[in-house]
Amino acid sequence: MNTSIKCVFALSLAILLTATPGAVQAQDTNDGEDFDVDPVHSFVMFKVLHYNVGYVWGRFNEFDGEFHTAEFSPLLTATVHTGSIDTNHEERDAHLRSPDFFDAENHPTMEFTSQTIDLEPDGSLEIVGDLTLLGESQTMTFTGELVGEGEDPNGQYRMGFEVSGTVNRTDFGMDFMVGPIGEEIEIILAIEGIRREDE
Repeated sequence: MNTSIKCVFALSLAILLTATPGAVQAQDTNDGEDFDVDPVHSFVMFKVLHYNVGYVWGRFNEFDGEFHTAEFSPLLTATVHTGSIDTNHEERDAHLRSPDFFDAENHPTMEFTSQTIDLEPDGSLEIVGDLTLLGESQTMTFTGELVGEGEDPNGQYRMGFEVSGTVNRTDFGMDFMVGPIGEEIEIILAIEGIRREDE
């Protein structure tokens, strides 16, 4: 592992995104540090095939998470509020919140907790963990990159990464309109975290 890139670390989102250009600096963080996901500068997005001719894109507007950087015990957790789904179409969003899809009333959140996090010397990133949705848990893999890290103009230290992974919605019992609507859903996490400072 390249110790000049900040150790191996840890979302859930999906969780995201860039640190201040030119401000990235390496630090010795073998003991690890805690970061809270910054929801203003982070995004949890998805896309699914529609009629085999195009993709419907969407996002979740409410989520929270944290990650811990450490060489041997990185950790990422994220909670996404399913009722905050947004595909830029109110009628479709209401249907997606219904029992046909996310059943937001009975399952208001979906959660991700990492099992392993691997960061390569070139910045490529792999996060394997458990996604829980509709009361079912499945292991999934996100791949992407560490975008950067550094201090912002307000003196807050930030770290950002972007990863994506694919799940089959029928594995969670979400089988409404399989065929016209694709089974495979790509989840994109663009996460930016702010380091917690010692009080």
